[in-house]
Amino acid sequence: MAKVVDIERVRVDRLAADLLPAIREAFAGPGIYKAPTADIEDINRWRRAARACARQLGVSCSTSVSTDGSFVWVVDTSPVTFPEQVRARRSVDALFS
Repeated sequence: MAKVVDIERVRVDRLAADLLPAIREAFAGPGIYKAPTADIEDINRWRRAARACARQLGVSCSTSVSTDGSFVWVVDTSPVTFPEQVRARRSVDALFS
């Protein structure tokens, strides 16, 4: 029996593999990765691949396209942990003390 291959799934997986290093770096820092749509062949495929990357990284995310359609992005929407809140408060306190 012949094996059925979902070509779109393969394309999304390949794109996700290409995007993973950049998204991993972005989520470790500012928590957002933004790309111009001029460089993207299929915006919906890019968004599916970005969400697949977030799943691999174990984080919640949201993808969106700018209102003028010039950029697409993925944002880490994971809840902030208590230790992160404490560090943020200490940083702000240090700035203003």
